[in-house]
Amino acid sequence: MVAAVDANTIIGMAFGCLIDEKG
Repeated sequence: MVAAVDANTIIGMAFGCLIDEKG
């Protein structure tokens, strides 16, 4: 369960960075 949450958090942060860079 915890591992899944961590993965989702990392994925969410990664997507956020990509979106921020794309603007």
